[in-house]
Amino acid sequence: MRGGRSIRCMALSTLIILLTSTVSSAEVMSPEWTDGDTFVYVGYDTFAIETMNQYLANGTTPESVDRIGNDRLTTRYNGNDDCTRSAWEGECSKATQTHGIELIANWTNQSTLFESDQLFVTINTDRQVWEPVDRIGIISPFTDVKTITLFSVNFTVGSEENSVEVEATIWSNSTRSGDWPEQFRTGDSWTVEEETETTSSIRTRENGGPWNETEKITISEVISSIWTAGEESEIYVGEGSQIKESTTVVTIEETGGLRSDKLWVHDEGYVLQQESREDGKVTLVLQAIEWSYNFEDARNVQVTGSDRTGTIFAFILVAIAFATILGWVGFRAYNIVKEADYIDNIAEKVVDLDRNMREKGRDSEPNQPRGLLSRDTEISDDIDNF
Repeated sequence: MRGGRSIRCMALSTLIILLTSTVSSAEVMSPEWTDGDTFVYVGYDTFAIETMNQYLANGTTPESVDRIGNDRLTTRYNGNDDCTRSAWEGECSKATQTHGIELIANWTNQSTLFESDQLFVTINTDRQVWEPVDRIGIISPFTDVKTITLFSVNFTVGSEENSVEVEATIWSNSTRSGDWPEQFRTGDSWTVEEETETTSSIRTRENGGPWNETEKITISEVISSIWTAGEESEIYVGEGSQIKESTTVVTIEETGGLRSDKLWVHDEGYVLQQESREDGKVTLVLQAIEWSYNFEDARNVQVTGSDRTGTIFAFILVAIAFATILGWVGFRAYNIVKEADYIDNIAEKVVDLDRNMREKGRDSEPNQPRGLLSRDTEISDDIDNF
C-alpha cells in the first residue's frame, strides 16, 4: 500500500443537509430518512478497471481489462439501531452498502502463463455504517464503518485451475469538529476537521486452503477540508441519463492536499452525481441510476421554479482512500475510489504469490522460470507439463 495515503482512503463520514427556500438562495438543515430508502449508483467500474490496469501485472500492464456482470453500488437505510459507541446516549441510524464487480484482465498472446493470457477477478464489498440520530447542526459528530471486501482471482496454468483470495476487514471510527453552521445559503463555506482511527486486517489463501491472517494494524489521522455551497445546476441521471434533475453543487477541498470533490445534490437531500479529482485530474464520476426517498413521496413535494422546499443529503463518499465525509446514502465515489488503495495492496499480494511460485520453480527446475504474471520468451510452450 501507499503508506499514510492508503490509510487515509479508509476514512468514512457523513454530512446530512436539508435545503429549504422560497427564494433563489437556499437554506440547509437536516433531512428525514425512512427505513427502506435506497440509492443505486453506477461508475465504480471505470475506477476499478483503471486500478487493475495499473497494479495487477507485476510490472506488465494488461492489454485490456473488461467488466462483466453488474457493477452497481447499492446503499440502503435500515432504520435505527444501537450505537457502536457505548458512551453515546441515544440511538444510531444504520445503513448497509453492497457492491460487486467482475473483471477479466487480458494480456498479449503467450505473454503470461495464464490460459488464454487471462486473469479473472471478482471484488465483493459489504459495508455497515452507524451514525447518531441526534446531532447538533448539519454534520454527524461521529461515523463508524465496518467494511469487508473479498478480492478473488482465478486463473488456469496448463491443466491446473488456481485461485487466490484476499479478504480485507476495515473498521473506521471518525469523529468530527468544526465551524459548520446549522443552516447555510449558496456562497457560504466552512471547515470540517475529522479525526479517524482505522483498524485493518487482511487474510489470504490459495486454492481454497487455510487462511493466512495478518496482524491488525491501527492508524490515526486528522484531515481538514473546506466545504462550499455553490449554485444550482441541471444534470441528466437515471437509466440512459434520460432524467433531468435540478441540483445544488457542493464542493469539498482537502486542506493542503490534492484531492477535491464536487457533489450534485437534489433538493430532497440525496446526491445524484459525484466527481472526484486528484491534482486536477478526474479520477471518478459516480451517478445515480435508481433511488427511492420515502420522505419525499410522503410529502408529495412539488419542486417548481424558485419555490424549492426539500433536503440535501451531501453524504460524502470519501471512502477508503481519502479521508473525509461519507454518509450511508451513497458513500461518495470519493470513498469508494479510495478503496482502490487497498486493492493496490491486494494486487501486490498476488504479485508476491507469483514471485514465490517462480522461486519454488527455480529450486526444483533451475532452467524453468515459473510464475503467474510473467513469462520468459524462451519458456517451453508445453505448459501442461508445468
